[in-house]
Parts: sequence; structure tokens; C-alpha cells
Amino acid sequence: MKFKSVAKRIFDLWCSVFAIVLLFVPGVILIIIAALETQQSGVFRQIRIGLNGKPFVIYKLRTLKSAAGDSGRFGKFMRKYKVDELLQFVNVLKGDMSVVGPRPDIPEVINLLNTAERQMLSVKPGLTSPASLKYFNEEYILKQHHDPDTYYNEVIWPDKIKLNIAYALDWTFYGDLRILFKTIARILKIN
Repeated sequence: MKFKSVAKRIFDLWCSVFAIVLLFVPGVILIIIAALETQQSGVFRQIRIGLNGKPFVIYKLRTLKSAAGDSGRFGKFMRKYKVDELLQFVNVLKGDMSVVGPRPDIPEVINLLNTAERQMLSVKPGLTSPASLKYFNEEYILKQHHDPDTYYNEVIWPDKIKLNIAYALDWTFYGDLRILFKTIARILKIN
């Protein structure tokens, strides 16, 4: 298990350094555009829960103009293509996150998990996961339901928990590679 963890960390470091170097200049431009569109800092920071329930600050490109959830055209584009998540490579470099793992959530949501469900906190949260792939178009899925909050709470969230627990209990390096490549393909709409 220790070898698997070391291999995962080396892979995370390699990916994060590569992504940060490759995306540094475009990232600065995106931060400026986000700041201009939202009239706030272009970087959104929020407390999320990571490995073993430890809180950390997550970084994202700001996409919302207000707390009411209003997005400009650029913000909608960034959310649709997951561009707003690119700053999380900094979290991966810092060791708060992994490239692949359950998406990190806010403390209020994690506090609702029972003991068995907390198994998903036994691995670092990630940029992508099997649940992220299954619910890649979550906003669209929710718009198809009369009561999106109830549908999310009764259908999507319990399924995400099951997928996250399954990942945490049985992850492999090659499985992570498959999830990563499927995510890239999904973003690029290859499959």
C-alpha cells in the first residue's frame, strides 16, 4: 500500500508541475478575465475537507458574479469545460489533493456523513473521480427535474458517496490513469 501511495504522489507531483508550467501564462490571463467579469478577485478560495477529514483551502477561478449564483458568459464557459478547476493543480502540488480522488466537499456536507460513508475520506480528494465522470453534466441533469434539490439529495449525492467509497477502497494507479484519460476525453468531447 505504501508503494502505491508513493507512486500516486510522484504522479501527482509530475502532473501538477507539468500543468502549472504549461498553464501559468494562460492561467494568469484567465484570472484577470475572471476578475474583470466578476468585479472581484479572480481566484475563489473556500475551505474544503481532505484526507482523513483535514480541512484545506481550495483554489478555483471565480465564475460567479454574486452569491446568488449569477455567472457571466465567461464564467459559464469555464464551468462547462471545467476550466475553473485548473487552479487546483496548486492544491495537488501542495499535497492537499491528488489528480484522481473523490471531489472535496465543504465541512457542512462532510459533517452529514455517517461512519461508513467517511471511508471516502481515507484517500486524498482529487480533480476528477468516477463520480465526477458519471455526473459530468450535473447542472444539466438537475435542470431536468422539477425539484432539483430533492433529486440531488435523494439520488445523486447517495450515488456519489457509493462511487467515492468504492474508489477509496479499491483504487489503483492504472485505474487512476483510466479515469484521468476518460476525464480529458470527456472535456474534449472525444467520446
